[in-house]
Amino acid sequence: MKGAYKLGLYVLFFMATNYVTAEPIRFAAIGDTPYYKNELGNLSKIFTLMGEKRIPFIVHIGDIFSGGIDCPPERYEARARIFANTPMPFFITIGDNEFNDCPNPIHARTLFRKIILGNPSTHQIVKGIDPSFSPIRTSRQIEMIENVAWSYKSVDFIMLVLPALPGSYPLRPEKINKILEYNSAFLTKSFNKAKENKQDAIVVLMHSDPAVCTAYGCTDFNKTLLKEVRDFGKPVLLINGSDHDREFIENGYQGEPTWSRLRPGSEPTEWWPEVLYSPFQKKFSVKWHDTPY
Repeated sequence: MKGAYKLGLYVLFFMATNYVTAEPIRFAAIGDTPYYKNELGNLSKIFTLMGEKRIPFIVHIGDIFSGGIDCPPERYEARARIFANTPMPFFITIGDNEFNDCPNPIHARTLFRKIILGNPSTHQIVKGIDPSFSPIRTSRQIEMIENVAWSYKSVDFIMLVLPALPGSYPLRPEKINKILEYNSAFLTKSFNKAKENKQDAIVVLMHSDPAVCTAYGCTDFNKTLLKEVRDFGKPVLLINGSDHDREFIENGYQGEPTWSRLRPGSEPTEWWPEVLYSPFQKKFSVKWHDTPY
């Protein structure tokens, strides 16, 4: 009995030590930037600073230039040069400014796919230019290639297309509804995979707040999202932009105790959030960094 008692204490000590010393899962989140040409250089410096802080990867939730004006290829290309030179893996979803706020939304989306995403395949490995950062394997939706999912340690990430709708140059209702249908299918598939793999938490990323979406089909999409959050029963973090105010709601978003929400704001050259997930505490937190730029 004495030996069994000692063994039990040792096991408990080993488990506690491993949980306490488990490093948090970290990444950086930005959005609604760079709006203007003079922001490009400073944003590149921010990415270098993130690399010095060993941020494993960056997520960008869309709007890469100001809206309400023409969307020529040169605007996408200038941003692509910055995004393609991050030290660590970089992920981005499309916003309304580079999509349905353009005079020709379908052409604008083609430019985004070709220039910003580089016409990605359904399965690809995303890398930064610094080989000391680990590459990340992703899976994209064949019907809507912008939708992408990946795993990082015990957390799954689901990035979806949801620009502010209807936008300055509205898409036809059937086009919007098709986007939302694809989103719902990809969301459900990704949540099921996270449950099957017994992941600790999920991060859902999109440009606009789904709760304020008024386009046809949004009600059904929101019901699907809420159902998946409830059924998962573990921490879920929604990251969205469009509204440029910084905000972090730790649990209780839309009344759901496991649901948190982050809006990173539009000025990463002033403040940017480092998102952390604690495997020990089973919760998300945010550390805000100021910058010298």
